[in-house]
Amino acid sequence: MKQIFFAAIGLFLTISVSAQYDIKAKELLDKVSEKTSSYSSISAKFSYTLQNKQDGVEDTFDGELKLKGNKYNLQLMGAVLIFDGKTLYNYLPDAEEVTISEPSNEEENSINPADLFTIYETGFKYKYMNDFTEAGKSKALIDLYPENAGEEKFHTVQLIIDKTTLSISKVSYLGKDGINYIISVTEMEGNKNLTEAMFRFDPDAYDDIDVIDMRD
Repeated sequence: MKQIFFAAIGLFLTISVSAQYDIKAKELLDKVSEKTSSYSSISAKFSYTLQNKQDGVEDTFDGELKLKGNKYNLQLMGAVLIFDGKTLYNYLPDAEEVTISEPSNEEENSINPADLFTIYETGFKYKYMNDFTEAGKSKALIDLYPENAGEEKFHTVQLIIDKTTLSISKVSYLGKDGINYIISVTEMEGNKNLTEAMFRFDPDAYDDIDVIDMRD
């Protein structure tokens, strides 16, 4: 068993080192990054799948995301998260409850859904796996390997990139425990006219809503 374990670790390290110098992957990711950063705003629809390989369970939820600068409006799994650049509102319509907080820069960076489009930029080594065609579109598969693998719950993040639009169409977090998280982008539009009202939440505008204020 030990021999198998160390052989697997050796294979992982070999792949990671070679991935760090994958010029082809870097060139495509740089193009995606340049295209994404050129947008003043992003509006996207996606599906979020939780996949438990051990228990044979798979659940999928539809979501919608709007981004503008460091502000976002995320709707997923019956919750609405609105961040206005300083304050985060976690609104649960069915429970008629909103939690208000002011995350630190570190906390905000860890939950910002904009990372969906820029996940590869820091903390990863990467490797260009292959090209393929899906629904008549030319796509590429790139695997990301966390540089601090021991600190992460996943061993690989797989990116599928639409080579025509230079956008990420799918992100798969492959967990060490057999639990995978998959985000599939179904629609994405850049430079859409998003009003400031989309990134504001006024609890006083709702009747009988419970407000949990976590701010100091």
